[in-house]
Amino acid sequence: MRLLLLHLLLLVHQGFGYFPTRTSGSCVGSPRTNVALNLFENLKAQAASLTGSQPVVRISHVMLRTDEAALNVRTKGECYEMLTAWKERIDDDAEKFIICAEERSECASRNKGGDLGQKTRAQLTGPFEEIAFNEEPGRCYGPVVTDAGLHLVYLHSRSD
Repeated sequence: MRLLLLHLLLLVHQGFGYFPTRTSGSCVGSPRTNVALNLFENLKAQAASLTGSQPVVRISHVMLRTDEAALNVRTKGECYEMLTAWKERIDDDAEKFIICAEERSECASRNKGGDLGQKTRAQLTGPFEEIAFNEEPGRCYGPVVTDAGLHLVYLHSRSD
């Protein structure tokens, strides 16, 4: 029944053109219709994961910011050293990773132990995508660099 509902919602989105389409990497339409478009994109990803047509991963991260304000307190090199030491202590233990994220991460996801939830390939970019779809689940990876900062990434699971 759940799949049927998702399928019907996708048909409304795709077949009737009720919501705007993406052009040149941006949404066309008002903020309200953009929210609706994002809702349908998420439903589409979930429907694909339920039917097994698209792998889904569950990942968490610990992030140290490297923006200008953060770099007034410490260097990127110091961030890298801290994350490397934390990774050694975590030793691929999911519970230790959660504790580390809750205590040390500078991302709002710290309130959930760094959990970013279930993601599809389309929802990830850069090193997060590489780890999520090319590495072994049940392990801690990093430090990895993104525009937001330096991260440790824990790959909990992947449905292939």
